[in-house]
Amino acid sequence: MIRDAATAVQDTTTAIQAAQEAALGQLQDVGLTLDIGLTLAVVVVALVLFIWDRLRLDVVALIVLGLLLVLGLVSPEEAVQGFSNEATVTVALMLALSAG
Repeated sequence: MIRDAATAVQDTTTAIQAAQEAALGQLQDVGLTLDIGLTLAVVVVALVLFIWDRLRLDVVALIVLGLLLVLGLVSPEEAVQGFSNEATVTVALMLALSAG
């Protein structure tokens, strides 16, 4: 009985690995890599959240940044690099001034 369960788990694992390889093969046939697919998915999520307009824009931007970090599409250094740009600081200060 335990051997049957172990065999079933092993067969399922093999089937999942085969399905993943087939899916990646199909993506590569189209010219998509996994990183490109994930990036497109994050862009679609961002557009939906921006259009839905239930969350503030800055919250959506931070969600997108968090997704890119968690998915490994950007490094932590790349993620915070934009905050050192003068334009980003200027826009943030202008938003703070207009809110208060």
